[in-house]
Amino acid sequence: MKRWRDLLRVALVAVAFALGAFAVARDLDGFVAAVRSIGFGRAFAGFALVVVGLLVSGEVWRACVAATAGRLSSPAGRRVFFVTQLGKYLPGAVWPVLAQIEAARRHGLIASRMAIGSLLFLALHLLTGLLVAAGLLPWASTDLLARYPWVFALVPVMALGLAPPVLGRAVTFGLRLLRRPPLPTPLTLGDIALPSGLLLVTWSFYGAGAAVVAAPLQTDGGSWPLFAAVTGGFALAWAVGVLFLPAPAGVGAREVVLVLALAPMVGTTSATSIAIVLRVIHTAGDLALALVSRLGRPAPEPQPANESG
Repeated sequence: MKRWRDLLRVALVAVAFALGAFAVARDLDGFVAAVRSIGFGRAFAGFALVVVGLLVSGEVWRACVAATAGRLSSPAGRRVFFVTQLGKYLPGAVWPVLAQIEAARRHGLIASRMAIGSLLFLALHLLTGLLVAAGLLPWASTDLLARYPWVFALVPVMALGLAPPVLGRAVTFGLRLLRRPPLPTPLTLGDIALPSGLLLVTWSFYGAGAAVVAAPLQTDGGSWPLFAAVTGGFALAWAVGVLFLPAPAGVGAREVVLVLALAPMVGTTSATSIAIVLRVIHTAGDLALALVSRLGRPAPEPQPANESG
């Protein structure tokens, strides 16, 4: 039985990796054309900044899991996170979480608590992404404020959602639905503040990478409005992609939102080119980190934890 589960796990990783590679290949012509106008050096610098952001996001996930399920070492956390994240390139939004639940058993963690940690990771991404968008987009263009008023109306709700008592009740409710006991200790301010702070670093690196890519195509405004537009626009696009469940990795939905956010500053054609470049370098970053993590020396796997604990 274990052998079949191992084979299935390898097959799913291979399919997800192939779909991610296909996503890169599909956009390759548009990517090459855009890079010619942006410059190879800038595209590579943008890729490097995005990879740093992805590495920080891996630490965010590890902090969320530590708050709900237990601690993983950095090497073990990176191996689990970056390989299972390839599941987002499969249709539907549940595959990374399901893969992480399976990984929990191999690392001696309780599966239901790993699921809560993974969902907490997504919730904090969504909440901080909308907060970043609401905080930065008005600095980029007053038109964006009129175009996306709902984002700014959600700011108080998002801020309230980050409060430990609110998130704690949501976690308890989720465990009750799974018919599992509550967490041994409730979520603390530190449990929420650490991953939320790391997420601000993540968004900053994503935004810096996007700004490096977009700068040669900018037709209006200065460096700060550009950074505000690309960072806030990408954060909003990421949030919309999470909510748009049918699309693998939010493909299509994210690009539409990002183009709408950047068009007032760089024009629609250039905004489309930027969106294509960012899609390719983020996907390439996911694939590269998954491959490096997979080929790295695996951490020893303890005996599975008792699910009733």
